[in-house]
Amino acid sequence: MNPGSQTGLTDSQVTAEITRMADAAPAAAAVRGSLAKILGSPGFTGSERLSQFLRFVVEETLQGRGDRIKDYVIGVEVYRKDSSWDPRTDSSVRVEAARLRTKLARYYETEGRNEPVVISVPKGSYVPSFTPAQALPGSAPEKKRINLHLRTVAIAALAVTGLVAAIWSITARATQKIPSRVVPITTYPGHERNPSFSRDGTQVAFAWDGGEYEGFENIYVKVIGSGEPLRLTHTKAREYSTAWSPDGRLIAFLRLTSPGHSDIMAVSPLGGSETRLGATYSVAIPAFFAGAQIAWSPDGKWLCFADSNGTDESQGLFILSLETGEKRRLTTVPSESFRDRGPAFSPDGKWVAFCRVATYGVSDVYAQALSPGYMAVGRPLRLTSDSLNTTAVSWMPDSRHVVFSSGGFEADRALFTADVVKAADSHHAPAPVSVRTVVPAEDAFDVSVSRDGRRAAYTKRLLDSNIWRVELAGTHAMSARRLIASTRSDQLPKVSPDGQRVAFSSGRSGTREIWVSDADGSNAVQLTSLGSRLTTNPAWSPDSQQVAFDSRRDGVANIFSVGVKGGVPRSLTGGLEQPTYPSWSHDGRWIYYHTGTGGTHYLFKVPSSGGEPVRVTRHTGNSAKESPDGKTLFFVRDNRLWRITQGGREELVFSEPVDEFNYDVTSKVVFFIPPPGAPSRMSIRFFNLETGQAGEVMRLEKAPCLGLSVSADERFLLYSQYDQEGSDLMLIDNFNPLQ
Repeated sequence: MNPGSQTGLTDSQVTAEITRMADAAPAAAAVRGSLAKILGSPGFTGSERLSQFLRFVVEETLQGRGDRIKDYVIGVEVYRKDSSWDPRTDSSVRVEAARLRTKLARYYETEGRNEPVVISVPKGSYVPSFTPAQALPGSAPEKKRINLHLRTVAIAALAVTGLVAAIWSITARATQKIPSRVVPITTYPGHERNPSFSRDGTQVAFAWDGGEYEGFENIYVKVIGSGEPLRLTHTKAREYSTAWSPDGRLIAFLRLTSPGHSDIMAVSPLGGSETRLGATYSVAIPAFFAGAQIAWSPDGKWLCFADSNGTDESQGLFILSLETGEKRRLTTVPSESFRDRGPAFSPDGKWVAFCRVATYGVSDVYAQALSPGYMAVGRPLRLTSDSLNTTAVSWMPDSRHVVFSSGGFEADRALFTADVVKAADSHHAPAPVSVRTVVPAEDAFDVSVSRDGRRAAYTKRLLDSNIWRVELAGTHAMSARRLIASTRSDQLPKVSPDGQRVAFSSGRSGTREIWVSDADGSNAVQLTSLGSRLTTNPAWSPDSQQVAFDSRRDGVANIFSVGVKGGVPRSLTGGLEQPTYPSWSHDGRWIYYHTGTGGTHYLFKVPSSGGEPVRVTRHTGNSAKESPDGKTLFFVRDNRLWRITQGGREELVFSEPVDEFNYDVTSKVVFFIPPPGAPSRMSIRFFNLETGQAGEVMRLEKAPCLGLSVSADERFLLYSQYDQEGSDLMLIDNFNPLQ
């Protein structure tokens, strides 16, 4: 069929339009690149008001909204004037426009004289003009001035006639012949993650910690291929999970306000004031690279996110109406699973894909069918069953295929694709889904596919955690040295009660297993070989002859124990609800652990010789540790340390926040590291149980990882830290996952 027959255009006219549109996309990127350089120049860095003005008019024009750039709109949206503001009696916008024209002229006379694109604001209008430098007077033979706004309007008009569909058909076939290439989007120090594409695919929003490792991140926007990022938020909070709205006018993100609680915020990609859209509880912890956690509906009227509806037992995915405030459930986490996270709407609005977490480190891809109005239809469709750690899902434009990130807990990851519609039509459960690798062995954690499907972005994580030893003099550090190290993650150290050995979790064998070394870090040997994606959390028996641990063999967590000389591990908790993080009682009779399903965490104990479990806490609790005399049981609830005395009373020990993976208790002192986001995160601290005195043991120069253990004689302390860490955003150009 002639692609132009539906529009009345000839083949040559269609070809001409394809060429013209192909020119427009690079032009938009070039304009944004020039804008970034202007805003980073000395003349603009100290003028926030003019920078906001210029960002606003340029982006509105590139998005095809130049016709709304008027005095009143600029005054209200850029300068935050009251809605009653009258530009006829207040000339401040006109004055600012005159100042902007002067600054732009000065820029192009100095550092911008060699810029390929000239951005100007003609007198009598606020709509900017974008001109190739060679078209200016006095340059090479003058060419016709190109106004990108007019070109955008023309393309929009062609879309009405149906030409865009024909162009997509032709260009998609042409794109398939171009090989994909992977290049960095960012290479900044620290962590950049959670990428989200702009509507036209030329920009990426993301979270970045600025290379400070202080436990907080802010939201940035970057033009792909050029310029420095534009910082949109300036808080000391942890901000993450960017999601660009379908109309391109807002970027939604999450701001951590307290453990497990986040505000849903929105900000313009041009910067400026923020808007609170709602709140959520029980979202995945950002420190563990959980991928995007919020998603816009295709019409931009709803947001989808994980929540618990006010109770631990009701965790699942919910949607929030931005027009009425209505909040509605989409999924409910079954009793055998932990939580749902990482939603993504299909472009046609008929599906929400997401990750269902079975236990810490194990999750699979599901898709929930939707009726018009975004009502859940039936039960979620399971797409994967491989017991890997799947962290993010995105859709291709066909609303049929999903792309997702999966693999090991910390490394050996890749991007994959699956056909949702084919799985739904198969009428089997679980669906026999054909999963294909898109990008192998790139340690991809997040993933975002551009609106047209021609680009994908993902987070490539770089980590090397090692175990350090700190010599103690009371509650003060005398010295610190690296004790156990490899090029893989070594963490969660535990000193044996007799002080002769160290058990730890390591990925040096390819999968995470339990290892044991001498106290000085020498003679490390592998204690377990379960082949699970995550075997971790070792704990010594009081006689230093056994090690308990948790492992996710077959995708289900259980508590095991094994002799220090090796052998076949013995399961202690078969059939229970995902038990993890074991610890021994002081007399060796019991092993404590916590369970976590559907968002709940309760402490249990089971006889170390095997038997029926006993519930320990009335309310939620994690990471139990018994005092050396056995009279008190300590545990963490909502990042605070609690204890249960012999009388069974649960009480708060002290008010400072405590990381559940990073504390230990002696007869008199609690040693701990604060959780991510806490002001004192970069330190090891102590609390004296007798005097109530608190203070700092030592300041950490690098970010802590998981695990803190104090020797029985209190002479030294072990902890793990990231000696090398960071993450970059990567771009897959000419993305062809379906070939």
